Amino acid sequence: MGKPELNRRTLLATSAMTALAPVVSSAQTPAPESSPGGLIALAADRSVNCYDPASGNRIFTFAIDGKATAAWATTAPGLAMVQTADSLSVVSAIDGSTHAISLPNKVAAQILPSTIQFRGSAGRAQMLIGTPDSGANTFLVDLETGDRTAVIGLLNAKTPPVTLQNVAISSDDLYLLVWDGRTTWIVNLEQDSVRTLGTTAFTFSAGFSPDASQIVYSQQLANGKTELRVQNIDGSGDVLLEGSSDILVSLWAPTGDVTLLDDRTASGGTLSNLDPASGKRTDLLEYTGATSILQFAANGEAALVGIEGDAGRDWYFLPLNASSAGVRLLTDLADAAVSPGFDFNSDWAVAITTPSDNVDATVYAVDVRTGQTAAMIEGIGIDADISPPQVARSGPGALLIIDSFTEYAVHFLDFPHLADRSVDLTKGGSGVIAPDASGFAAVHDLNTGGQATVIYDAAGNEGVTIAAGVLTWI
Repeated sequence: MGKPELNRRTLLATSAMTALAPVVSSAQTPAPESSPGGLIALAADRSVNCYDPASGNRIFTFAIDGKATAAWATTAPGLAMVQTADSLSVVSAIDGSTHAISLPNKVAAQILPSTIQFRGSAGRAQMLIGTPDSGANTFLVDLETGDRTAVIGLLNAKTPPVTLQNVAISSDDLYLLVWDGRTTWIVNLEQDSVRTLGTTAFTFSAGFSPDASQIVYSQQLANGKTELRVQNIDGSGDVLLEGSSDILVSLWAPTGDVTLLDDRTASGGTLSNLDPASGKRTDLLEYTGATSILQFAANGEAALVGIEGDAGRDWYFLPLNASSAGVRLLTDLADAAVSPGFDFNSDWAVAITTPSDNVDATVYAVDVRTGQTAAMIEGIGIDADISPPQVARSGPGALLIIDSFTEYAVHFLDFPHLADRSVDLTKGGSGVIAPDASGFAAVHDLNTGGQATVIYDAAGNEGVTIAAGVLTWI
């Protein structure tokens, strides 16, 4: 479909850095209640500031030493993490506070947004951070204070694990689940106690229920068979749900009343709807290959699932109802790479098909609630470099950057209107999206090496320009 192109701006260093100087207010002045979030940005003087996206006014200046290299939203609203070459800090767009996270310099520089969260983690006041090795440098951070604790140190293990395959915080921020690929630990953060899950040497696929009252997990018996079990958060009331010679993997749906069960065999398996309370199982889809349960709709009524087989990658829409009615193959998404929302339980996803010498790539919007797909950007050649999509955290939109022979541009994908709002980055740059998809920002590189940011609403109407390079929108 067509993509309206927004007005290009000529951003010269002299005008952007002098005529557009923002209004400064003290860190004691609260952000206006009507302010649509905050922009965390790096100014030419290397200060890290919070700007009001509506007025462009500078609200706070954060106490950050060194030049910021990256920033990203945390699990708690209004807070972001800011990274420099040798530090990591939590900053607040609510009160202007800054809390440094005590980390060795080399560790702080290695932490990346892609390694920040593990699937199934639902904490808000506490957040996990880590380095790509997912081992000793995986930490639990109190976002209110910036205090951090090494996850491995909480386990009291005689032989500490070398790598951590999964770590998750319960939705009430009181429990931590840690899995090293064999053993699962449950840490009570309030009582500073730890226990191992299950009665066998090998447990896996453990997860907290959405209300943090239960844990579903699998364990392998000495005879090779698998048990799927559920227990209360304190370990009481342990009940067998399923026993099988196959591998049983289960994920809680966001509603908490059902799980999506993956009964895996050597060649494929069956995806089923399982009610932990009654034990009732409804088979939804038999498949050949390997599964990737990508994400649930926020209302828990459907899931988007990938199946990887000899013929390629297929994507299925799975309604989590009492029958297999409505399950369908999403033919538009054959061999596509799908990017989920931030919380994994999200109503929207972005799919990008694989280009070849003869076939261009297409970017699709995927409505996880209905399984509907819509082409948003077509005709992307094999030469193009497409950035990982930023899917809005709580709204219907996404943002990506395309760098090809014919364009270098930010693309804001307005899902409700099936519109692609593009902004040329004449000299290079980047872009960020509002958490609720109410707008986006195009960050332009300038002739002098600095940056300026232009704010747009969801319809593509140009707003204020900020004499700084925005790192994230919270």
